[in-house]
Order: sequence, then C-alpha cells, then structure tokens
Amino acid sequence: LMFTGDRRIIKGIDHDHEKIILASNCFSANDRISFEVADVADYALAPSHGFLISDVLHYLSPDQQRSLLDQMEERRVGKECRSR
Repeated sequence: LMFTGDRRIIKGIDHDHEKIILASNCFSANDRISFEVADVADYALAPSHGFLISDVLHYLSPDQQRSLLDQMEERRVGKECRSR
C-alpha cells in the first residue's frame, strides 16, 4: 500500500512482538510506515482515510468486533467506505 502513493502513511498494529520486529526491519521501511505492538481491541485509532484489517476479527469477541468496526467508522475521514 505504501508504494501506491508518495503521501500515504501506513501504521501497522499487531499483538505479536516478533511480527512487529520483523516488519520494522523490512528493507522497504521508511519514515512513512510504522509498526506498533498493541491490542487492537483496546487501541485508540487515529483519524484515517482508510483502515485495513486482516486476520483480526475472529480473535475478538462479538462485542469487541462491533466496537472496533464502530471506531473505524467514527474515525474515517472522507465519505467512501468499502468493506469485503
């Protein structure tokens, strides 16, 4: 995603410290991409034009899923929303 726009800023969040270390040491890492160890169920999302979640929701309870999706909707900048 970072390569598709020179102004795009990417933030990756994962609860697995090892995955964050690996991602942070990627050869293409630069000042527009960052990674953080955190529990997405308790994470305060920053306003953003888009959110991408992968391999996440099935680890959360139904209440946590709804809370995360609601927070994503509340913090979304712009009008277009796509989900799959």
